[in-house]
Amino acid sequence: MLKYVEESPDPSIAALLTLILVATLALLFVIDRMIGLHRLAGLAE
Repeated sequence: MLKYVEESPDPSIAALLTLILVATLALLFVIDRMIGLHRLAGLAE
């Protein structure tokens, strides 16, 4: 993917990767609000 981005002026791959990043951050935020990331990671006391 990186080679395609370097060789092609088409920004569609960069836009897709940005959407994936935003979706991942949103998912982490929702999980944190629902159960907490500390419990998800097994760090709950």
